[in-house]
Amino acid sequence: MDMQPELGGELGRAGAGGLPRPRRTVDDAAHTPVVQLMSREVVTVREDQRVEEAQRLMLDKELSRVPVVNEEGTLAGMLSRTDLLRHQPIKKGARVSQVMMRSTLRLRESATVAQAAELMALQHVHGIPVVSPEGRVVGMVSALDVMGWVAGLI
Repeated sequence: MDMQPELGGELGRAGAGGLPRPRRTVDDAAHTPVVQLMSREVVTVREDQRVEEAQRLMLDKELSRVPVVNEEGTLAGMLSRTDLLRHQPIKKGARVSQVMMRSTLRLRESATVAQAAELMALQHVHGIPVVSPEGRVVGMVSALDVMGWVAGLI
């Protein structure tokens, strides 16, 4: 017998131990800071790092994107699998700065879940770095983080 959870049924609303999950509203999203659901352990690469090293790190950690930081440690852009594919073949010894997306997409620590969701939807991205007032990467918020929060899992 195939036992699949039924979406929208009692099983879909129950959390651990059968307790009901919180119901999230648009108002909750407008008042909940992204720091409550972002990933704090962020893997970054340097813009002067060799692409081969960054690619190996992404494969080893199973990451589809990583923030790129400059020599001051502040956000310089993003490196994604798409960037790596777009620049094939990559010359041996090429630097991350040659293939990364110099992006200004970032969220401040004070940003809300609603702002994160809106920015991801408008820009068609699945993750955005969260930065401190000094521009240092302090977290990443992904579309899956937002969906998990909406579902009451986070």
